[in-house]
Amino acid sequence: MLDVLDVAREKGIEEREKIGIEKGQPKATRTLLLNLLFEKFSGVPRRVSHRIKEIEDQNVLDNLFHQAVRCENMEAFEKVLSWLE
Repeated sequence: MLDVLDVAREKGIEEREKIGIEKGQPKATRTLLLNLLFEKFSGVPRRVSHRIKEIEDQNVLDNLFHQAVRCENMEAFEKVLSWLE
């Protein structure tokens, strides 16, 4: 049986494939990450949105996407985001 995290991860992968996003496209990954955060936490603080939009490294964005799936609340995600500084 799939748990919620597996379902969310699969949904993200399906969305990336559906719109033809290949690895190496930070802008698309940022958009998916922000959409995931918005849907999961019913909004994204401006400071989080600005910080994500500054990130150019595809690997960092991919890791943040996976962390967003795992985080239980926005505060936990912001803590992960703060590790980048």
